[in-house]
Amino acid sequence: DYGKGDLTIQAYMPDEKIDLVAAHLGLSVCGRKFFIDNFKKSDTQRICAKLKLNVIHSIYVNDILNLNNYQVMDFIKKHKKIVIKPDIGVGGQDVLTADVSISSGFPTPTSFPIIIQEYLTAQSEGSIQFVKCSQKWNIFFCETFQKNMKFYGCKYPFLRINFEKFSDIADKFFNYFVKKYGVDIFSFGIDFIISRDKVFFHDINPR
Repeated sequence: DYGKGDLTIQAYMPDEKIDLVAAHLGLSVCGRKFFIDNFKKSDTQRICAKLKLNVIHSIYVNDILNLNNYQVMDFIKKHKKIVIKPDIGVGGQDVLTADVSISSGFPTPTSFPIIIQEYLTAQSEGSIQFVKCSQKWNIFFCETFQKNMKFYGCKYPFLRINFEKFSDIADKFFNYFVKKYGVDIFSFGIDFIISRDKVFFHDINPR
């Protein structure tokens, strides 16, 4: 509300940078702990498991020395087609795919730690957006432009998709986060894919 001199800035930033920017502009920071707790890919898997939602089969690899251990090799052998993601990343950067059933090669990740996931063929992709405006929460369900594991943003106006399928899931996320962080949370999004007629969440986007 510019008439009253209020200003809200949303950003993806590491916590130490957002503190510096806020101090320089004379702004208060909202959601810093929420961001720190939930911006890793492994955080999404942990929360989905806690809320008893569908979890994409994954294995966590801390460093390159563990890339060839028997648990990782067994996982790759079982799923054959896999997705390799940095545990910390935004917008699909450095996401790799591999199909070991047709190639003996394994792409080398550019950084660690990583998460290796089973590859799911998506029937549809999208996100649930939770946006706070004038102390009221609004929830949007939207399909995205995502193709071939790349991020291109959401369609505007939002294309609603099967609201009933997502409403209970959205309530679970909303109640969990608001109960845990209270007023220190402003908005966030959760990316999903639909595969095998099930909904799988793969990224929480705290802001």
